[in-house]
Amino acid sequence: MDWEPLKNILKPGTSCVITTHYSPDGDGIGSELALAAFLRQVGVEPHIINQDPVPRIYEFLDEDNEARVYEESDNDLIKGVDLVFLLDTSTWDRIGSPAEAIRSLPAKIICIDHHVTSDGIADIEMADAGASATGELIYDMIAALGGEITPRIARALFVAIATDTGWLRFANTSTRVFEIMADLTAKGAGPAELNNLVYEQLRWERMALLARGLLDLHSAADGRIVWMALTREMFEETGADNEDIEGMIDLLRTIAGVEIVILLREARNDTIRVSLRSKNDADVGRLAERFGGGGHMRAAGIRMQADLSEAVEKVVSAAEELLTDEEDTDIGFDTAMPKTAIISDIHSNLHALQAVLDDAREQGAERTVCLGDVVGYGAHPVECVDIAMTFAFCLRGNHEAGVLGKLKAFNAGAKIAAQWTRNLMKPGLLSGRAKKQRWRFIEGLPERQEEGDVLFVHGAPRDPVWEYLFESECTDLLGGVTSKVAKNLELVKAVCFVGHTHIAGVIDHEGMFHSVDALNGCFELKPGWKAIVNVGSVGQPRDTNSSACYVIFDGSAVTFRRVEYDVNAAMQDIVNTRGLPDSNGERLLRGM
Repeated sequence: MDWEPLKNILKPGTSCVITTHYSPDGDGIGSELALAAFLRQVGVEPHIINQDPVPRIYEFLDEDNEARVYEESDNDLIKGVDLVFLLDTSTWDRIGSPAEAIRSLPAKIICIDHHVTSDGIADIEMADAGASATGELIYDMIAALGGEITPRIARALFVAIATDTGWLRFANTSTRVFEIMADLTAKGAGPAELNNLVYEQLRWERMALLARGLLDLHSAADGRIVWMALTREMFEETGADNEDIEGMIDLLRTIAGVEIVILLREARNDTIRVSLRSKNDADVGRLAERFGGGGHMRAAGIRMQADLSEAVEKVVSAAEELLTDEEDTDIGFDTAMPKTAIISDIHSNLHALQAVLDDAREQGAERTVCLGDVVGYGAHPVECVDIAMTFAFCLRGNHEAGVLGKLKAFNAGAKIAAQWTRNLMKPGLLSGRAKKQRWRFIEGLPERQEEGDVLFVHGAPRDPVWEYLFESECTDLLGGVTSKVAKNLELVKAVCFVGHTHIAGVIDHEGMFHSVDALNGCFELKPGWKAIVNVGSVGQPRDTNSSACYVIFDGSAVTFRRVEYDVNAAMQDIVNTRGLPDSNGERLLRGM
């Protein structure tokens, strides 16, 4: 992830509000405190304001009582800040009481989150559903922006990541998570001490509530679903409060054979709060979305206006349907289509594009389609757009979005090229017809195309323009598919063609990534399987091979093609073009 956009706005003397979701967990609180400590290093004054107080089990992290509960008197402070950081949530309704004051601000909003559900509320969205926790993203941010991981930051981030990975037990625990936790330990986080403070200081009232709840534990779907409901009366009998349920659902998750765990509790004003967890492949994020909630594949939440019995009936029935739907899913295989050249990421490299089109004709391609990023980086956007307008179809990539003004997480070279291209191509009142036609073409590019069971996008099925699917994100530590890849494969009927990463390869139905070399340059589709095929990049390959890359697809087989072209000429065109950085050309020689 490119953190460069933040570097330009974190200026000494500025101030910010940091907030997270209501009922904050270890990831939310730990991430807030770590971010605040880092911001002070760079001269930014942070104010942590949440709807709810820091839970008792995490109070030891907030030694200075830095995180406070929102009150209306905070509105004047909030109105005066320059920035707002939203952590571990991307939706207004999850923020709670501070949301109204924040959403009316002129201040720039930065969202840092690892959940799928998003309202698109941020000016800068640093989201990665493949990350184990928001704490992992804060760690990356501090490292990328040259901050120091102090012992205080290390402890906060360790708790953030540990609590969201079940203390490194859940499927979202990647090898990278272990590397990060080792570094945090070396910098002052004591795993044994922190585990004791979080999990071994439980109140009697909590244990009494758990005992009371377990007396009324239920199962459904032959034990694949387990649910427990906590009534107001149970809280009153035991003296427990909402904080005492922290981690309770994870205990239920340890029951043998269970795939979906549901914990319901009665709150005020006839509100039912529902926590969801899953094992194996059950997607509780999808389940939560049915009721207006959100989250990700293995952990999600819902708030419902209903009585408890009604909520139980609805949520448990929906969970049973989810398991049935997953059993009955029939993967289609309607992929009949003409022999097609599928290209992506041209990046204004006219030399590479012409060479690829010549090769495609020699291979007998009946048509050419483009997955986006016709523009960006290179010196010939006008000529490349003119050619793209003749393709069977062309999709929107993130660089087309950048040229239209949405410069989301662009590196320096990409941002400069996007602005240069916009200045070159955006028509004025007196511009000619051809210039206006090109601009309308860019503005009108669709984000996805479906033909039978074949899907075409630029980035990923879940987020067609922006999301990356890298090899390193495919499998977890135990060799299972990550939630990020599983979520995207779920949206594929048979095959999906993508670009965006500039590295060709195939993610198969089990979530395994196969390089082009490992495939010997060809991949055969099989009925009942799913695949996500990355076609590589025409104009800027990043696999250390400077030759242009694309694929030929005949409806059943994918053939990867590498095409040599005059790389030096393409590089020299960039170097000779005023307004484009030389580095955009130099990287072509390195294939990076």
